Amino acid sequence: MSTTIPSYKLTPEMVNLLQEIEYSKSAIENTFIPLRIEQNIRRQSVLSSSLYSAKIEGNRLHLNDLTRKSDSDKEKIEVFNLLKAINFVLSDNSQDFSVEDIKKLHGIVMSGLFASPGQFRTEMSAIFNSQGIVVYLSPPPTSVEPLLLNLVNYINDDSQEKIAVIKACVAHYVFEKIRPFIDGNGRVGRLILQMVMYKKGYGMKGLLSVEEYLNENRLGYYQSLEEPESDITGHLIYMLKAISETSKKAKNLVLSKTSYLESDLFLPRRLEILNLIKGHQLVTFDFIRRRFTKINERTLRYDLKSLQDKGFITKLGTTNGVHYKPA
Repeated sequence: MSTTIPSYKLTPEMVNLLQEIEYSKSAIENTFIPLRIEQNIRRQSVLSSSLYSAKIEGNRLHLNDLTRKSDSDKEKIEVFNLLKAINFVLSDNSQDFSVEDIKKLHGIVMSGLFASPGQFRTEMSAIFNSQGIVVYLSPPPTSVEPLLLNLVNYINDDSQEKIAVIKACVAHYVFEKIRPFIDGNGRVGRLILQMVMYKKGYGMKGLLSVEEYLNENRLGYYQSLEEPESDITGHLIYMLKAISETSKKAKNLVLSKTSYLESDLFLPRRLEILNLIKGHQLVTFDFIRRRFTKINERTLRYDLKSLQDKGFITKLGTTNGVHYKPA
């Protein structure tokens, strides 16, 4: 592993994939769905990411195993540790990435599973094939921290790579080559992918589960990580496909949650009231009443109560101080 960041060629296929990701990102961020529905989708996505990241490493659990007693407590710990780590990623508001972030992620992921979570290895490490032959020899322990510092500098310095999604994929690849820990590198590497995307504005509300795609296409994932540092274009194409497919899936799910707004269950007037509140963010009843002068107050209050009960708006205050805002 050299101290330089791997090279790649920006191909037309990559440009197309990046455009697809941008389109999905825009749709996810600009489509209104009630907060409670968004939170539910995010919970399911985070749980899915946690489970499938563990499954990539050989965990045998399924989603329904997480809600009942299992023979393998260790496998449950693996999943729930990842769940905690992803929630940490989504709650971290700092702009820059740090070596301490890497240690923190490993500390969460390997808690209760490893003697020294969050500690870099002090011995040589290698990857072996099924015949026991070394196929990759990791850098010596003395090189781990300098290499990570170089990686962190690359992540934080936007002049080195302006395309955020590519930066996240490169960071993931480089981390997996450094392999700074005895165990848990794969799980932490995928968390780094998420964390860099999140910090660079591509968190997409926490609704992506790239790990499910990687698990379903595990052989291709591992083969892409074997790309030589001199040209990791193949790896980037693979990862961009994974992000593109999962962002499309998230986009379609978000859009599906808005479709019933246009059904007969909602009067056109209620949709108009909802859009009015969304457009102004915070409105009074008098403001709404002035927009609907031909509708009596009792009907308007019933409309607002209906939107509130369905979780689309929130009522703030009481009596004369009442305001309404999007949920």
